[in-house]
Amino acid sequence: MDRIRAQRATVIAISPETADFAEQMANKNALSFPVLSDVDLHVSRQFDLVFDLPDYLIEIYKASGLDVAKHNGNEDWQLPKLATFIIDTNGVIRFVEVPSDYTKRVDPEHILQNLEQNKKYED
Repeated sequence: MDRIRAQRATVIAISPETADFAEQMANKNALSFPVLSDVDLHVSRQFDLVFDLPDYLIEIYKASGLDVAKHNGNEDWQLPKLATFIIDTNGVIRFVEVPSDYTKRVDPEHILQNLEQNKKYED
């Protein structure tokens, strides 16, 4: 995080959960960056990241006691795909990755390389 901040960048997470649940998750994981709430997936839709949970997953979630509706504040059974963006100070998207495997995250070193490379686009 210090190296990202040294690049004059800010990390922000966006969650489909209500503000209360997003805050609980941030506190539980001791996150040092804000977690914003995107109830009803308005932001996620703008980036074409929303998908419908398949019926078999809905049943698994229900059987495990995971109350998606309570956490997300609606009954839609939709979630956003995992995505990482680098957006410059002018609002231009300079990097995006949407992995097909939601358990895979962008390597922080790759993000740092992209931040350094994209400095030339500032101002």
